Formats: sequence, C-alpha cells, structure tokens
Amino acid sequence: MGEHVTFARRGPRWFVTAIMVLGVVVVPWRLAVNFGDSTLVAMGGALYVLGTLFGIWQLWRVCVVLTPEKVVVRNPWRDHHLTWDRIADVERENVLGMQRVNLVLTDGSSVPCAAYRGASLTGTPLGEDFVEAVRQRIGSAQR
Repeated sequence: MGEHVTFARRGPRWFVTAIMVLGVVVVPWRLAVNFGDSTLVAMGGALYVLGTLFGIWQLWRVCVVLTPEKVVVRNPWRDHHLTWDRIADVERENVLGMQRVNLVLTDGSSVPCAAYRGASLTGTPLGEDFVEAVRQRIGSAQR
C-alpha cells in the first residue's frame, strides 16, 4: 500500500447534511414567523445556523486515512495519528444492533473509528473494506 487510502461512510452523510441544510432554511424562518422580528429571534436563528454549519463540518471530517507510515483516525472531536507498529488488530463490536469498529493498540487500549459506528441499513457489517485493508497491512508488517 504505497498511497493514502481514505475510508468514510458517504451515504448517511448526504442524508443528514440535506436534513441539516433544510433546517438552516426552515428554523430561522419559523422563528421569525412565530416570534416576530426581534434581536433575540435573529440571534437565535444565527446561533442555530452557526451550530448547524459546525455540525455539518464535523460530520464530513469523520474518516480514517491509511498511509504507508500511519493511520489517521478523524473522529468528531479528536484526531488520532497512530503508527502501524502501535496497531495490533482491528475489532468489530455489535451492541444492540449498533455496530462499532475499533483499532486495538499494542498496549491493550482501543481507538474507536467514528466513521464506522452506527446501524447498517443494508444489514451488512460496516467497514468491511476498511477492516480487510487494516488486517492485510498488519499481516504484511508481521512477515
């Protein structure tokens, strides 16, 4: 693997982004219609728009990038830069129908991959290609 490979769930992002953009238009308009044209209503609408834009940015930055030197896990609030020698395995969990994929480190701790957390609409396990790529890279490093 000589290049950067990015793994992310694109489908849910588009749906949630469309709903959030619709809210950016509808919520401030409904605030103005229901409560009149006041400074407080304008500030509430502006805060809603800014919060929604921040949420969209957070939603689209979540991914996992595999490079020859390291793995970059971009979660909503924190990025993890892990060299390949620190990664022991990748695990999958299924708790009450919600799936999670974690990178297991050599010290026994784990790093969650937020890009692969949630429910699968198709019923297939989330991140199969990502899990396979990580296991393949770990396997080739051990040889």
